[in-house]
Amino acid sequence: MADDVLKLVGRKVTFQVSDPWEFGTAVGTHPIVAIVEQAFCSQTARNQQVVRHERLLLRVDKPFAFNNHNCEFFLAAPRHLGATFGAMLGSSASVSAALTRIPGVEASATDLFAVESFDAAHFGLIGSIRAEP
Repeated sequence: MADDVLKLVGRKVTFQVSDPWEFGTAVGTHPIVAIVEQAFCSQTARNQQVVRHERLLLRVDKPFAFNNHNCEFFLAAPRHLGATFGAMLGSSASVSAALTRIPGVEASATDLFAVESFDAAHFGLIGSIRAEP
């Protein structure tokens, strides 16, 4: 199961943003096409249970501007405990996700779990991600 998320690397996905509401006005409400550039998965023990931590580095097919920032890379994480991006494989299921805009220079980092400082350039979005066939 831990390897499922790694199978998404190189796959085309779409994401739709539901929040903030002004995103739809500024960029549109259409699905945004992206490629999964990298995938990360780790596990930790919490309250005698194993908790998975997944991240996908997404590169937008057609970069766009929002809030005076060029948007090309996003770091995506499942929003709900127990949700996994691997659920998208072989199905039309979408996964609710938190998306954080990552400046291009940080997108080349080998471990995006290690991104320590978040500022206005790292704004967040809420939406859903679906793997394309």
